[in-house]
Amino acid sequence: MKLLFRHFDNHFHDGFRIEEIGFKLSKESNNQIKNRLRELMPKTPSTSFTTITFRKRNNAITAHLEISAAGQKFSSTAKGNDPIKVFDLIEADIDKQLTHWKKNRFSMKYFNSYDSKYRGDHFHHKDVAV
Repeated sequence: MKLLFRHFDNHFHDGFRIEEIGFKLSKESNNQIKNRLRELMPKTPSTSFTTITFRKRNNAITAHLEISAAGQKFSSTAKGNDPIKVFDLIEADIDKQLTHWKKNRFSMKYFNSYDSKYRGDHFHHKDVAV
């Protein structure tokens, strides 16, 4: 029976964590993924934290990336044989999610719901005869 191990890359100051389950990324792959995660960080919400988990089972690598922030969660999962190619798929998907979020986070729908809450539109006024 193959023993699975878990490795945590404790670079918490970078705003992300890399987990490896069932195998260890090569130094080259690990460095490339770290650099690309660092490039991704400016696109994420300012108070977010990112975790990527690589899991190897039956010669297939599954990776799951999750970005958590107050009230927001972005995630993507992909499977393949090469961790860099799997990361490519996840990165493209997360980039689409973040672009959509940035485009719509200040949309009129958001402002209208916020504005009406504080304008008093939610109160029902009755006509009063004086």
